[in-house]
Amino acid sequence: MKIITSKISILVVIFTLVFSFLHVVPTEANNDSFHYVALGDSLTVGFEPQHLWDSDAKVYGFVDRVFEEALSFNAEATMSNYGVIGLTSTGLKNLLVSMDEEKSVRRSDIQPWLLDPRLRQIIGDFPAMKEDIKKANLMTITIGGNDFGARTYLDIRDLDDKQLQQFLDERIEVYRKNIETSLNIIFQLNPDVKVVITDQYNPFPHFNGEMYEKLNLLTTQFSKEVKEVVYSYQEDDFNIVLAPIADSFVHREALFTHILRADIHPNQRGYERIANVITETVWGGEEETSSYSFTRLLKNWVSNN
Repeated sequence: MKIITSKISILVVIFTLVFSFLHVVPTEANNDSFHYVALGDSLTVGFEPQHLWDSDAKVYGFVDRVFEEALSFNAEATMSNYGVIGLTSTGLKNLLVSMDEEKSVRRSDIQPWLLDPRLRQIIGDFPAMKEDIKKANLMTITIGGNDFGARTYLDIRDLDDKQLQQFLDERIEVYRKNIETSLNIIFQLNPDVKVVITDQYNPFPHFNGEMYEKLNLLTTQFSKEVKEVVYSYQEDDFNIVLAPIADSFVHREALFTHILRADIHPNQRGYERIANVITETVWGGEEETSSYSFTRLLKNWVSNN
């Protein structure tokens, strides 16, 4: 009898928590259609190094987490992920231009030596991608990391200040032209979509003070450029915001990435942090905990008791 009473008491507490948090869910929660589109590189894919050798390894990146948050506001929300491993800003631009013109292209026309099989699927159905963008309510974009490349540490190691600045300026100029072309196509197809674009984090820990300063200069200047792009579109009344993920990784590189396994991609902690930054940017602070998480908590408790 005491066990039954105890379980009933716990249920009462859980229901109280659920309904108290339901009370603070933003008023924008509704039953209208909501579609989330993700564009970008391996971060959008949710890639981790174990995916190279384990085909059964679960993919659970920031896109999946953001989609879960969207479901908490709208149970009918849908999602389309157009992430491609290795994609550069030039590749994204070529992809969107080809989609917009509905051109028949090969993978090498988008970006040479891009082996991700997802690209073949995407270019095989441009009309579907175009329709997804047209109906999107929310879009996230992660792009630019591959413009610098995985060899960035080696590329800038021996550069003096002047050479380093030239290295940055050349790549940032290419990025800006590409992202502006990409955004122009997106907003032409869907002027009302909310676009969330991220900056780039530095994955290398503070092992070498001089190199750490160089790498953080890179991320700082890249973030500044993304901010300027965002502001320029905001001035034209487009709904675009920056999700500043770079700051979250400073002095947490080993905690948030696989760098100790010689891989620059985020681990689960890193993807969780990226998702948190994006959801806070889109839906508000962490105090607005969604009812979706508590619903899952309740289901798990009931099934296990």
